[in-house]
Amino acid sequence: MPERPALSAGLCPTCGHLSTDGGRKCPLDGQTLAAVDAVEYATEEAARQSAGVVVSRYELGWLHEHGDIAALLRW
Repeated sequence: MPERPALSAGLCPTCGHLSTDGGRKCPLDGQTLAAVDAVEYATEEAARQSAGVVVSRYELGWLHEHGDIAALLRW
Protein backbone atom coordinates (compact mmCIF):
# COMPACT_ATOMS: atom_id res chain seq x y z
CA MET A 1 0.00 0.00 0.00
CA PRO A 2 1.46 3.45 -0.89
CA GLU A 3 2.35 5.80 1.92
CA ARG A 4 -0.30 8.45 2.58
CA PRO A 5 1.06 11.99 2.21
CA ALA A 6 1.08 14.18 5.34
CA LEU A 7 2.11 17.76 6.08
CA SER A 8 2.08 19.49 9.48
CA ALA A 9 0.34 22.86 9.52
CA GLY A 10 -1.35 25.35 11.78
CA LEU A 11 -5.05 26.17 11.52
CA CYS A 12 -6.58 29.34 12.94
CA PRO A 13 -9.69 28.46 14.96
CA THR A 14 -11.19 31.89 14.28
CA CYS A 15 -10.70 32.66 10.58
CA GLY A 16 -9.71 29.24 9.17
CA HIS A 17 -6.31 30.38 7.82
CA LEU A 18 -4.12 27.33 7.11
CA SER A 19 -0.37 27.90 7.41
CA THR A 20 2.58 25.62 6.72
CA ASP A 21 5.27 28.18 7.60
CA GLY A 22 5.71 26.95 11.19
CA GLY A 23 4.39 30.08 12.90
CA ARG A 24 2.40 29.77 16.12
CA LYS A 25 0.14 32.78 15.56
CA CYS A 26 -2.29 33.54 12.74
CA PRO A 27 -0.87 36.36 10.58
CA LEU A 28 -4.41 37.61 9.96
CA ASP A 29 -5.85 37.90 13.48
CA GLY A 30 -3.11 36.88 15.94
CA GLN A 31 -4.91 33.78 17.28
CA THR A 32 -2.90 30.73 18.34
CA LEU A 33 -2.81 28.13 15.56
CA ALA A 34 -3.96 24.56 16.22
CA ALA A 35 -1.80 21.74 14.84
CA VAL A 36 -3.40 19.84 11.95
CA ASP A 37 -2.40 17.58 9.06
CA ALA A 38 -2.72 19.97 6.09
CA VAL A 39 -3.28 17.17 3.57
CA GLU A 40 -6.10 15.64 5.61
CA TYR A 41 -7.67 19.04 6.32
CA ALA A 42 -7.49 20.19 2.68
CA THR A 43 -8.87 16.86 1.45
CA GLU A 44 -11.80 17.00 3.89
CA GLU A 45 -12.56 20.63 2.92
CA ALA A 46 -12.44 19.75 -0.78
CA ALA A 47 -14.81 16.82 -0.25
CA ARG A 48 -17.16 19.04 1.77
CA GLN A 49 -17.31 21.39 -1.23
CA SER A 50 -17.61 18.55 -3.79
CA ALA A 51 -14.20 19.43 -5.25
CA GLY A 52 -11.67 16.98 -6.63
CA VAL A 53 -8.26 16.29 -5.11
CA VAL A 54 -5.11 15.28 -6.98
CA VAL A 55 -1.92 14.38 -5.15
CA SER A 56 1.03 15.63 -7.19
CA ARG A 57 4.17 13.57 -7.39
CA TYR A 58 5.84 15.93 -9.89
CA GLU A 59 7.73 19.21 -9.48
CA LEU A 60 8.38 18.34 -5.84
CA GLY A 61 11.32 20.77 -5.61
CA TRP A 62 9.14 23.69 -6.68
CA LEU A 63 6.35 22.59 -4.36
CA HIS A 64 8.78 22.33 -1.42
CA GLU A 65 10.05 25.87 -2.08
CA HIS A 66 6.46 27.15 -1.87
CA GLY A 67 5.19 25.49 1.33
CA ASP A 68 4.68 21.85 0.21
CA ILE A 69 0.99 22.32 -0.63
CA ALA A 70 -0.84 24.07 -3.46
CA ALA A 71 -4.34 24.53 -4.79
CA LEU A 72 -5.86 25.36 -8.13
CA LEU A 73 -8.90 27.51 -7.48
CA ARG A 74 -11.53 28.44 -10.01
CA TRP A 75 -14.50 30.64 -9.20
